[in-house]
Amino acid sequence: MPEREAESFEVKLRETQPSLEETQREYERHVREIGAKLVELVPGTDFEIDEVTTGSCRTEGFRSRAKTAYVTSILRPGIPDEKWPQALSIVRSQAESYGWAPLDMFTYADAKGHHDVALTATDGVEIRFGTELSASLTVSSGCRMSEADKPK
Repeated sequence: MPEREAESFEVKLRETQPSLEETQREYERHVREIGAKLVELVPGTDFEIDEVTTGSCRTEGFRSRAKTAYVTSILRPGIPDEKWPQALSIVRSQAESYGWAPLDMFTYADAKGHHDVALTATDGVEIRFGTELSASLTVSSGCRMSEADKPK
């Protein structure tokens, strides 16, 4: 039974979602766009993509070949407290313009010199954005199938 669930799940992903590789390219482009806007907001900062990777996809009760795409970036130095609300607004509005909506926000930290939030969309996109000594922005996808994983 779990094998049939996995197969059905993978077929549905292929039919309804872009490939893992396409998702990574799209997310990297979007993260670069957001990074450019943050650099405009905080002149003198350096932005770079730190990592483009994949991880296992969470499923309930069965194993799948599907993966989650991750794009992580760093902004050095971090975002000053007085610019944090504007920075968060940039991230949120850009995300919504990419169709990553509706966004729910969970705040992990909101103190002087340390801010950390997660924005989640109903399609599995999660944006983790925070600042302390440096700022980081990570975007992860819902489950995706790799172009290399052909149907069984």
